[in-house]
Amino acid sequence: MEQSKSNNLANLLGCLSYVVIFLVAVISFIFWYIATPHPKQGDTDSRALQAKYRDKDVSECFYFGRYPQKANGAIEEIKWRVLQRDSDSLLVISEMALDCKPYNKSSVAITWDDCTLRRWLNDKFFNIAFTVQEQSLIKANDLSGHADPSAEDRVFLLSIGEAKRLFTSNSERITKPTDYAVENGVCIRERATWWWLRSQGSSGNTTAVVYENGLIMVCGYEVQLDDIAVRPALRLVL
Repeated sequence: MEQSKSNNLANLLGCLSYVVIFLVAVISFIFWYIATPHPKQGDTDSRALQAKYRDKDVSECFYFGRYPQKANGAIEEIKWRVLQRDSDSLLVISEMALDCKPYNKSSVAITWDDCTLRRWLNDKFFNIAFTVQEQSLIKANDLSGHADPSAEDRVFLLSIGEAKRLFTSNSERITKPTDYAVENGVCIRERATWWWLRSQGSSGNTTAVVYENGLIMVCGYEVQLDDIAVRPALRLVL
């Protein structure tokens, strides 16, 4: 009888030792897991999104974001062209003219700082075209001449200087409108369209534009015209 009790006690102690070892292993794993850095879901998503454009060079294209592009309003991915590659960002412009809007809703002498198109690009377009994760990859730009020094643009138009410097020829500036832009009334000539720049025109209530043949019209067109195309530009972080 005494021998049986001793055997049972030994078996119980053996089982307890296995339980203790198991618990120690579980606790050790928990502490290791907590101490080890793990990528957040957002970080993983960001890297996947950056993979679309991280290796792109000047003149190459890729897709990022979505916007209505068909005549029926069907949403498609936006195709972007790389204009400049820096150490920490890519300057890109939409390959096609995505919409048409007045530079400013009223006919007044106005700069980029206060025009209604700037507000539309950085509010409605920004929130329609990009998810929150995509938005986090779009760099804020401190464009000179702001009436409000704290204001920053994530989506913008090229200036006259940028349009001259970042394209090697007039033909490279030529762009076609999407069917959606055509449906909204964009001006078309020779199957191409005019598009706004952000620089103020040289006369009256005007803003500079790029003609359908790629020439830059420095004197500009009336800011309230609603048939000139919008070709957004932005910087993506690398």
